[in-house]
Amino acid sequence: MKGILLGEAGGQFVTVDNLEVPKPARKQILVKSLVTGINPVEEFMRAGFLVLSWPIVLGCDASGTVVEVGREVTKFKVGDSVFGCTRLGAPGYSTFQEYFLMDENITFKKPENISREQAATLGVGLLTACLGLVSGADVEFESTGEKVGEEWVLILGAAGSVGQYAVQIAKLGGFRVLGSCSPTNDEFLKSIGADATFNYKLPLEEQLKEIASITSGKFSRVFDASAMASQTAMEALAQHGDPKAEVKYFATTNDW
Repeated sequence: MKGILLGEAGGQFVTVDNLEVPKPARKQILVKSLVTGINPVEEFMRAGFLVLSWPIVLGCDASGTVVEVGREVTKFKVGDSVFGCTRLGAPGYSTFQEYFLMDENITFKKPENISREQAATLGVGLLTACLGLVSGADVEFESTGEKVGEEWVLILGAAGSVGQYAVQIAKLGGFRVLGSCSPTNDEFLKSIGADATFNYKLPLEEQLKEIASITSGKFSRVFDASAMASQTAMEALAQHGDPKAEVKYFATTNDW
């Protein structure tokens, strides 16, 4: 198959036509690449980071059509339009080639109301927000109906790509959402589900007063989608988080 190959760290991309088509394992699908997003992580990989072996084809933001399924796949069938984020720096999973592998459990069916081009931009942001809220902050979803409650979730950096997904996921989980943003993004965040916002540019003490005033201390979960607000998150939980909560959760995109 055709692809765009990178021979070594810091090297140049070369178009080739002799790549081997990968074979899906039992819980994987093989996808025909139709549109791929360009992710900043690709430049890190080109510099030599996160690559398991060389030469390598890059690309991780996927949008395409299923052409083969592993023997234990249940979510997808041949012909389905899918999107998501593939494994980084692993041969066979890269989107800058005609066919690539995706793992069933982190791949999404493309809904009819978004284009293939739009789908190629969604995967990594959506997955990151899910990891932060579901895995990191222990946000759960009711099996039937919508949970109704007064508990808040704080999303810091709510107007960014990951933050926007996090706002919507938290709302689906039945929480009230307080997002930090610049004042110019206040109305936008409310239009996608935020119940209230506060200005992250304020001094820390003023931010904490806003958080306390809006939530009345009814929160035990904070997700920093900006990777830059750890102090705000920790101080908010320590000073104003729900004193009755057995556990308080802090998740961040900053893995440093």
